[in-house]
Amino acid sequence: YSICLMNYAYEKQPALRRDFVLCEPGTHNVLSDRLNFIMLQLPCIEKDDIEECELFYEKLLYLLVKMKEGMKTIEELKTEVYQHGLNEHIREVFLGVLEDADVASLPPKEREIYDRRLKRYRDNHACLDYAIEKGIKQGIEKGIAQGIEQGIEQGIEQGMSEKAYEIARKMKKKEMDYGSISDLTGLSIEDIENL
Repeated sequence: YSICLMNYAYEKQPALRRDFVLCEPGTHNVLSDRLNFIMLQLPCIEKDDIEECELFYEKLLYLLVKMKEGMKTIEELKTEVYQHGLNEHIREVFLGVLEDADVASLPPKEREIYDRRLKRYRDNHACLDYAIEKGIKQGIEKGIAQGIEQGIEQGIEQGMSEKAYEIARKMKKKEMDYGSISDLTGLSIEDIENL
């Protein structure tokens, strides 16, 4: 499927949705029933309220158009996403789009703070991934002597445990609350207090 969002109407009597397939001009033989083109003409969304939209894709398009027009705040759009019967997957995708739009609209100073926090999160995640990979390698080496399956499990646990303590120490130095450290590392609050 190719779905085209048209910010203009390309026909004299436009409809919101037009479905097309490729065919040969002379014979009108369809090239393939597996190629479909859907043209959505956004100017055809003339609804005053999301309640007037009948189909899920109409609701999503309505929200996109309103977001583009700037008539709603991000929070108002999120509220509408939750209130109007979108299935969970579509809702989560659209909320992700709204979050990205919200971040893009931050003032420069706040955007800088957000980017630093995001970088720290990604760095910590990369460290954990590296520790797991290192642990797996160590586990495989031990597994040759002890049995592959048992060694991999031990290596993963050892690598994760070492890295979790290292990250927890860094978080504790930055004076993060113990509950957050526990949630992010999987360590108990007692273990964190004893670092």
